[in-house]
Amino acid sequence: AVPARVAGRLRVAATGLLAQLVIPGGRPVPTESRAPDTHVAPIRGLPLVLGPESLPHSFAADGFTVMPLGLDIVGGESAVMSVPDGEHVLVLGPSRCGRSSTLALLTAAWRAAHPDGWVGVITPRRSTFDVGLADDVRGDTALLASIPSHGDCLVVVDDAELVDDPGGQLTAIAAGAESRATIIAAGRPDALRLGFGHWTSVVRRSRLGVVHTGGSDLDGDLLGAVLPRRMPVRPRAGLAWVVADGDVRLVQLAWLRTVEP
Repeated sequence: AVPARVAGRLRVAATGLLAQLVIPGGRPVPTESRAPDTHVAPIRGLPLVLGPESLPHSFAADGFTVMPLGLDIVGGESAVMSVPDGEHVLVLGPSRCGRSSTLALLTAAWRAAHPDGWVGVITPRRSTFDVGLADDVRGDTALLASIPSHGDCLVVVDDAELVDDPGGQLTAIAAGAESRATIIAAGRPDALRLGFGHWTSVVRRSRLGVVHTGGSDLDGDLLGAVLPRRMPVRPRAGLAWVVADGDVRLVQLAWLRTVEP
């Protein structure tokens, strides 16, 4: 379980961390009579907290919503998630891993791409999600009655394993009954795995999501992906696997307080 092949990439045996060899660029080898060149550009590490300048702008075009998430651990380039119209996103992780913060990050990115869109949030219990990002907030699926009849819509569900769908409305939206509506749901993977017939099982069919590294490598199964058993870097806050159609990338997620929607 290692990143893609990159020329000059190596692993430090003592720490298990990855390193990148530097190309000297044809500079002459210093001698005793010549001072070494001290103007070589330093190798910069990936920041622990990403500012807005680290991310591109969100946008919607050609039936896709493209949302920036953070920086790719392997190459250092911007990591984005492209969500086709009618498809949905699942955020997975154990308690207190940052699921609600990731929901807020995705919501802010979606709203930036759809400035005239409607955002509704279902949160069955107290959450750290920033409700200021929403047009309506409820504790159950009664929220769905307030979805406007026209325009793009986003339904955000926190603690999805606690939200029932007695009328089957969430299931219908997840199945594509409203192509203009997108669901972004977050929940505990162990609970969702046992929820046979739960509406999130339809959301999982999109195979799009974010899996926080604080959980198990088996959590990727919910999105049809195989997560590496060994981490290429040490786990830390905001580190997550971004899954899209089986493709897995390790990403340092941006912190919403530093992102301007």
